Amino acid sequence: MQQCATEGEKVTIDESSEFVVISKNDCNHMRYIIALAERRLQNYKRAESICMEILASDHSNCDALESLIELYTGTERPDKLRELFDKIQVWTNKEEMKPNQTEKAVKV
Repeated sequence: MQQCATEGEKVTIDESSEFVVISKNDCNHMRYIIALAERRLQNYKRAESICMEILASDHSNCDALESLIELYTGTERPDKLRELFDKIQVWTNKEEMKPNQTEKAVKV
């Protein structure tokens, strides 16, 4: 049996001795579900914290972003929406400043 685990993935073994790959996306999806439960329990600070942690590691996570927007609009906190969009802009700017990993520098 062959296995291939990319960066950010962990390999575990289930009861049938088959390898199961759990990715960072899988973990973030479970964290998102926990954040939804926290929201429904009206633990808004905890839900916000979980979603922000997800976005900090995966800036394009639509589930976490959508949840935060719903949270901020539902609790009538437009100031938090502005903070969220500002943070996304900062992350975007940082990503744009990173050198392209596929390009190689050539000395001229």
